[in-house]
Amino acid sequence: MSDAVLPSPTAPTEAASARPPIFGGKSRSTIRAIGLVIVLLSVLVSSGSFFVMTGATGIEPTPIVWAIIWGANGLLVLVVIALVATEATLLVRARIRREAGAGLQFRMVAMFAIVAVAPAALVAVVAMISLNQGLDQWFSERTRTMVEASRLVARSYMLEHAQVLRDDIIWVATELEQARGTFETDKEKYQRILTALAVTRSLPFTSLISEDGDTLMRAQINVQGTPPQIPEGLTSGVDVGQPTLINPGSTNLVGAVVKLRGYDDTYLFVARPVDQEVLEFMRLTDENITEYRDYESNRLVFQITFTIMYVGLALVLLLAALWIGIALANRFVDPIRNLMIASSRVSDGDLDVQVPVQEGRGDLRDLSNRFNTMTQQLKSQRVALLEASETNEKRRQFTEAVVEGVSAGIVGLDAFGAVTLVNARAAEMIGSDEITLVGEQIGDVIPALAPIIDRAKSARRGQTRDQIEIGSGPDYRTYQVQVTREGTIAESKGYVVTLDDITDLLSASAPAPGPTWRAASPTRSRTR
Repeated sequence: MSDAVLPSPTAPTEAASARPPIFGGKSRSTIRAIGLVIVLLSVLVSSGSFFVMTGATGIEPTPIVWAIIWGANGLLVLVVIALVATEATLLVRARIRREAGAGLQFRMVAMFAIVAVAPAALVAVVAMISLNQGLDQWFSERTRTMVEASRLVARSYMLEHAQVLRDDIIWVATELEQARGTFETDKEKYQRILTALAVTRSLPFTSLISEDGDTLMRAQINVQGTPPQIPEGLTSGVDVGQPTLINPGSTNLVGAVVKLRGYDDTYLFVARPVDQEVLEFMRLTDENITEYRDYESNRLVFQITFTIMYVGLALVLLLAALWIGIALANRFVDPIRNLMIASSRVSDGDLDVQVPVQEGRGDLRDLSNRFNTMTQQLKSQRVALLEASETNEKRRQFTEAVVEGVSAGIVGLDAFGAVTLVNARAAEMIGSDEITLVGEQIGDVIPALAPIIDRAKSARRGQTRDQIEIGSGPDYRTYQVQVTREGTIAESKGYVVTLDDITDLLSASAPAPGPTWRAASPTRSRTR
């Protein structure tokens, strides 16, 4: 019989203690918190930069503002790239080392990356196609013709107005040239003539000026507002009978000047108001056309600028999504990795291991709690098994001591009749040793016991008694046999065979035997 017992709980083995510790330290949480702040800051800065560059805010995108935007975005992009590269390096290293949970984490990060990149790439393609088609429509021949036509319409209105003003100033100048004598003799009458002519032609601002721009005489017409200022150098290059038109400028007046024939360096200046909305429309038309031509000439620059803005914002968002994906994968995989490492330690016999439990609620938290409960129960059950094993071992040793101390032979059998236990006395009776007998069928070792065992299997009572004779000649012995069944008829757990030598007892109580008895009963048995 072996004296080995189940091992008692001990400290973790060297293999178990050499494994990586269970994760969940505060340092990694701190790093992830800092990374989250940087990622959110980069997203906010890039989004704000996009709105500034598109003119959606009140900040003018000056070169200094552009430099600040690109510097801030570039720095944040580099920091986010460093964060992603660090996490990716750790992920690849764990994958190469085949650490617990590395495969699952790698697949989750790859899935997050594909989910983040695929829509962004699709949106980029659609945006570029839409931009090109929009620009093609914007700078098409039809659109260009419409834009130029709007300017022609505005100019036609002004040209018509200027032509009318030109005709009016020529007519007034002709009348004044005929009244030159009155100008020399009667200034007051001449002023009345000038006023009448201005009223007739609806010229509220009519005056005679010198070559230096000094006002010599003004038509007496009551109009709102102050008379316009005579621009410097207005009379330079003005000839007799050739009016020179004056653009409105910052006012809503259209003017003209002509040199009077027969006067000494005297010029006729007239001005007429134009509808302010018409002038505003003309100004806006000129600005829009100028801007349209600038965009048309810088179409490639516009496309490149839009692409850079989109790529910059998309790059920041993609990096942020990738980092968040890695962080989420770490959060999901860490409890699983902890369980894998802990289960490995449990398989090595370390039942004291406990996995950290995440705060809040969730399936992973419940799984960690149940794993910890399971290890605690396994530990308590193992202790109970060891105590029961120790008790059984003591009982076994006591039973073996008792069995070895009796004079009868005792043989233990399993449910199929194989020898499981034999004491020294029984081995001596059979003529063999304990090691050889264990595992042998009792019918092969003692053929006379086979029918008794068969009767014991079907007997209602738990005990079956009989006598058998073993040996021949001088070694001929008679034994009282008792077979005790363990369990029931339907479910037998084994048998205990007791062999008691009664040869000497029978010899002392029986009369002298004759040859007829021995011949008639070479073996005999009786059942009680």
